[in-house]
Amino acid sequence: MTLYCGERQELGPGELERLGYTVLDMGFITIRDAVAHTFLLADLRVAECGCPCLFIIESQINQAATVQPFGSQMEEPSLDKQMHNIGPARSLASQEEISITVPLTDSWFPWMGLTLTPTLPPTSGNVHARAIYIRRT
Repeated sequence: MTLYCGERQELGPGELERLGYTVLDMGFITIRDAVAHTFLLADLRVAECGCPCLFIIESQINQAATVQPFGSQMEEPSLDKQMHNIGPARSLASQEEISITVPLTDSWFPWMGLTLTPTLPPTSGNVHARAIYIRRT
């Protein structure tokens, strides 16, 4: 993963961490069905309030999907009512990468994650997600 700052500077995970950002690998999920899959929740209790959290989702599956960011008051939201959607769902095309920015305002959730739902069952590939945020000092 490389973020581009302006047109010239590339920022890899090492440079991002040196600049004060936390890069959390939310994991790889191999998907072979068309049901909702939840990525590891990011612990944003240590994030700087008011700064955004950037989710980067990289699809290697051979089907399109939708990605929905959500927040939770609990680390393990076992009940759907504990998962609150944040903003609209975003489309993720097959073999594409998208980023979703979620502002961390005064009403932010201490735990945030992503739900990914393919439109049709994929036959190959996986999806990788990362969260990038500024750690509170």
